[in-house]
Amino acid sequence: MKKLTIAATITAGVLLLSGCSNDANSEVVVESTVGDITKEDFYNEMKNYIGESALYNMVVIKVLEDKYEVSDEELDNAVQEAKDAQGDMFNMWLTQQGYPDEEAFRDQTYQRLLQEKLMFEDIEFSDEELEDKFNEMKENREIEIRASHILIEKNEDRTAEETEALVAEVQKKLDEGEDFAELAKEYSDDGSAANGGDLGYFTTGRMVKEFEEVAFTLEEGEISGPVESNFGTHFIQVTDVPTFEDKKEDIRRQLALEQIDYNDVQSKLDKLIEDAGVDIKIEEYKDLFTTPEAQG
Repeated sequence: MKKLTIAATITAGVLLLSGCSNDANSEVVVESTVGDITKEDFYNEMKNYIGESALYNMVVIKVLEDKYEVSDEELDNAVQEAKDAQGDMFNMWLTQQGYPDEEAFRDQTYQRLLQEKLMFEDIEFSDEELEDKFNEMKENREIEIRASHILIEKNEDRTAEETEALVAEVQKKLDEGEDFAELAKEYSDDGSAANGGDLGYFTTGRMVKEFEEVAFTLEEGEISGPVESNFGTHFIQVTDVPTFEDKKEDIRRQLALEQIDYNDVQSKLDKLIEDAGVDIKIEEYKDLFTTPEAQG
């Protein structure tokens, strides 16, 4: 029997395969002067390339759906976490990860959550254990924070005196309570200026040392004074410092992944498939869920 594909992704091709049927053999899906392609042609080609893995994943998802449930809230939260993490780069990130659109990513996320129901159901942690891990990660700067900055570069286009004057001007406006994001758009020399200086979420090691040393000491909403680095002078505003409640489920998942017994998970999945009485009608895949012992 094939092994469980953790966080299996049903790609666009698989989705197309599931929509094809030999009941419409004569339907032409592509016309050209050099020949037509029918649904049957398309189905057979897709079946040859991805048929086995696609069929396996589809059966596994149906089997898991019969025992477990992923709520709309769970799915919405998981998708939103990815959006929050990627910020304005979310759509580009989807493309880089091979998703044709957000709906495909949502489908894959649903499958991952469904499989995690099976994988994590026998693993439990107390709130105290989770909070201890959170505090440890926070101390080690492994909990992502979100920040924005205004960068005044030292460059050849202005003198040192002009740069100092700009830094003083920004500091004065910040002291007067002007909006940080608007000042970033007006003054910052960094590419993030168009987004109000937003740098997204980051953990230790992602920013230059001088920047990081200050950013991780700020409270949410707090704005730093001038911070010098090789890039120039930064003004930093931390916009999100996640709490334990914000990260609780992420930490639970992280710790659970470290404790999974994959042999046990596979055994549970094999039993669910056996109990489902799977009977494959496609001849070349009829033994897809047959164990080696049964075949021998």
